[in-house]
Amino acid sequence: MKPKRIRVELADFISKQKVTYKARPNAVIIAGETLAIIQADENLTKEFVDLTEHANVVLACRVSPN
Repeated sequence: MKPKRIRVELADFISKQKVTYKARPNAVIIAGETLAIIQADENLTKEFVDLTEHANVVLACRVSPN
């Protein structure tokens, strides 16, 4: 997945979450490869943290230590 697409999807998820997080529980699920791309970009990292702030659960799949 490319950083530009990740940025668009994060913005979409954040806007949806602002509407729903008070009404129902929500989770963020992310694949290790996408998480690595996010961590490499300071702005994407900030957006991801913003998304996870109101999540009840954050699940990172296929993540292994380097």
